[in-house]
Amino acid sequence: MASPVEFESKTDTALQVVLWELLSRLEQLLPVPDLKQTVSWLSAAPSVLEECVQSVCKPQQLKTLLQHHRDLGHLDRN
Repeated sequence: MASPVEFESKTDTALQVVLWELLSRLEQLLPVPDLKQTVSWLSAAPSVLEECVQSVCKPQQLKTLLQHHRDLGHLDRN
């Protein structure tokens, strides 16, 4: 009988193979987007810059976020 570690390893490998096959087949089925489609998708999503501007327009939320990360030790006191 296989140990739990061996079983997990074999299961992980099998799942990776199945997932890889699924993604490969999806890639074959789905059309490749042209430049116009790609630009359309990217312009439909909100830009990172817009999100940054919105966060600065809400200074209390930004201050709270920065204090949280400072308290966690991710930022120094300055």
